Amino acid sequence: MKITITIKNCISNRECNIQVNNGQKIGTTIRVLEDNMADIMEGLSDNVKVKSQRTKRRIDLSRNYEHEMIFSGDILLLCSE
Repeated sequence: MKITITIKNCISNRECNIQVNNGQKIGTTIRVLEDNMADIMEGLSDNVKVKSQRTKRRIDLSRNYEHEMIFSGDILLLCSE
């Protein structure tokens, strides 16, 4: 199932809305953003941490959106350690 989420950079405050399959691994999304949307990753270190704004918890990049209970409308924060 497709979900629409917002990705927000904690450093630069840039954000983008993307649509992903809820079975896709979150780490795959981050790698695609690094390769294709470098501006959204601006200011972040190589060791990016992802946090859900809704639940206030750190997200495991090796799991998919469904297992991490990320739903349409959620905002994921990209932060440096």
